[in-house]
Amino acid sequence: MLLAGHGGVTPVKDGAQAKAKDYWIRIKSEHYVALSPLDMESCVEPISAEILGPSFDESGDDAEESVVGWAFLHRIRLDLAVNYQLPLFEACDSIDQEVWDLSDAVIDFDTGYIKEKILDKMGISSASTVLLVNSVMLQPAHRGIGVGAWAMQTLIKVLAGDGLVVCKPHPMHDAGNPLPEKDLAAACAKLKKHWCQVGFQPLGRTGLLAYWGGSVMPDLAE
Repeated sequence: MLLAGHGGVTPVKDGAQAKAKDYWIRIKSEHYVALSPLDMESCVEPISAEILGPSFDESGDDAEESVVGWAFLHRIRLDLAVNYQLPLFEACDSIDQEVWDLSDAVIDFDTGYIKEKILDKMGISSASTVLLVNSVMLQPAHRGIGVGAWAMQTLIKVLAGDGLVVCKPHPMHDAGNPLPEKDLAAACAKLKKHWCQVGFQPLGRTGLLAYWGGSVMPDLAE
């Protein structure tokens, strides 16, 4: 699936700027929900996306389009798990620790639905889907011009429906060279502020942010 979208000013070498360019998103689903027979993996769908944009040659002139960023997500179909009595707990636990931590924070695995306190916090009565945003990454030359925020909003519009979107603001870094605690806290606070401008809101003291797909998104142009 290829989506068009963001026209913005693209920085190039030495602080110069190129003219407005379009960015695109290519979404790839690892499997389809309509599997037969249904198994526990059917209710947790891994999704990856490539953010495409202009690349530049050594002179700073724009060259051919290339992949300038990536996003990784998981879409959990609560309605599918409940209706077909699929083991949602085992499905989320079998993927990785991050998926488990995010899903466990918002899903009541006894009922198979979103926790009541989360629904109350978001001001909604129900949601049949949970979209977990594991990561959104951009190459340095394409940061700070709104591409990441546009990509997040676009992914939510296409993938979340009226479901709940959950993420944990945390900077990407080399596992062998972790950020000092003070720098990490500052980076997390900066990311939290950034995603709240996109439309997310904090989920109490969990350290997570959430967005309801049925709400009106902020206009990034304002």
